[in-house]
Amino acid sequence: MINESNFKQEIFEFADKKYGDRFEEFYDKFIDEFPYENYELDDEELYFKNFLDWLIIEKPLSETGRTMVEEFVKENPQIPESLKQSILKMKNFVRGEFKIISISGPEVILKKTDTGENYNIKLYDTMDVDLFKVGREIKGRIHEFDNMYRFCGAFIVKRTDLGAFKIQDPKELMDWFEENNIKKIQNKILNKDKKITAMLKNYPSQWIDAICRLYEIKSNKKEEKIKLISDKINQEIEKIINWLNEDSKYVLKLILKEGGYIKYSRLNKFDDEMDFWWLDKGIPKSTIGSLLVRGLIFIGKMPYPDGKLYKSALIPIELKDKINNVLL
Repeated sequence: MINESNFKQEIFEFADKKYGDRFEEFYDKFIDEFPYENYELDDEELYFKNFLDWLIIEKPLSETGRTMVEEFVKENPQIPESLKQSILKMKNFVRGEFKIISISGPEVILKKTDTGENYNIKLYDTMDVDLFKVGREIKGRIHEFDNMYRFCGAFIVKRTDLGAFKIQDPKELMDWFEENNIKKIQNKILNKDKKITAMLKNYPSQWIDAICRLYEIKSNKKEEKIKLISDKINQEIEKIINWLNEDSKYVLKLILKEGGYIKYSRLNKFDDEMDFWWLDKGIPKSTIGSLLVRGLIFIGKMPYPDGKLYKSALIPIELKDKINNVLL
């Protein structure tokens, strides 16, 4: 049931299901139209997610003539009428610089600097209310919803008391995007004969670039990067394994003992924490993450004798014997 507490999550999931495979294509195609390039967002993660928020909520697609939000409403006629009208108002946005002139609990009144017009804003539950103080300046965008406005995407609060800018993360989109994209990568079907190059093709460009940085590989083309990564791993496998901690080496031994792949549930006692944005936030340092970023294992769905697919960790076929020889 789509309601006021989950509608944004539902919109993002709808957009991902229908257009997720084309997000990078849309980025290349529409980046010159993106109107928020001057928002001091030098963090690649935040910049891309701000673009994604704009793409889903504001950008009409030429093939439909509608925004993804409008498509969402059209394809979900069961949405209550009042909520439907509120969602359709999201395309009515205002962007620019504002000043906070009043705050009461989760409600804030902003004055637009250039026009002097006031806007009543309702803050999302995930926002840090302490960030909003009377007199502070905000740069970003807001959109209509019900009888009030909401913040949209990333925005900047000028903290005059500290002489610096604080970027407020649109958390519901950030968390969804990150978790969903890791899940999509790890839902790819693998088989025990897969090579490094085939599996790296499933990785987003951010992960490929992070692996290149780790291995000091320089290239501009994704296909060439993938080949160079594979060559590096195959040629320097002993050196790479010697970088690992004992837990990561033990995981490799467990996988080899099972024939080169293992159900992921068998590894649940090992730390697998990682973040989608390897390039910005640093390569994963967890037991499993350290193996992933070095191309020594890959995670995906694999078929088993009972006819079911299970999330599994797999060592590329050309590395099995090489890793075994190093770990002996």
